[in-house]
Amino acid sequence: MALSTLHGVFPILKPTRITSAQALNRLKEKLLTEIRGSTIGDAQHTIKMGHGGTLDSCASGVLEHVTENVVKEKLSHFLGRIQQVPPAYSALKKDGKRYSDWTKEGVSLDIAPREVCCYELKLQDFTPPFFTLLVEAGSGFYVRSLVHDLGHAVGSCAHLTELERTKQGPLSLSDALTEHQWTLDAVTSSITKHSGSINKYYRSHQLTSKTDMW
Repeated sequence: MALSTLHGVFPILKPTRITSAQALNRLKEKLLTEIRGSTIGDAQHTIKMGHGGTLDSCASGVLEHVTENVVKEKLSHFLGRIQQVPPAYSALKKDGKRYSDWTKEGVSLDIAPREVCCYELKLQDFTPPFFTLLVEAGSGFYVRSLVHDLGHAVGSCAHLTELERTKQGPLSLSDALTEHQWTLDAVTSSITKHSGSINKYYRSHQLTSKTDMW
């Protein structure tokens, strides 16, 4: 596949401790370095990329003094369409500026709740003071806010220690290119491999309530 015709969607595995934008820039740099090394002369190359949703660069913390039964009972309150207040540290914008930037400058934001949807919510592991949740949610859903609100629901407090996106649309974690696979050949192969399932997914979800999962 020629570079000029390379176009499509492919998954990558974002390393921890860097932002989604930093991962995107790192991928572009790797591909441009490879392209420049395989071409002759002073040809100029440009790669346009975007990502399907911002992931937290890192998260830490624990949930203490709660029981497994209490957590399971409260999880049902967060299923379906709910009102959720996004975190102050997020990519959402106010007056053209990210919430996280306002917060870093010490500005206190009055953040209104938004309607989001959680399709599935399960307690996978409970080993105090830690627990693991499996979450399937739609666009705009913040897992950090979920854990924060769950902590309040059980009469305590909580925040994340680790967050991993295992699936987006038809693409799963097993499909994602790890950083050492960020090469032009691997990207081309991934686009070709997943183009059919992505197109099928878009067509089948255009008129359903889960369209916002993208």
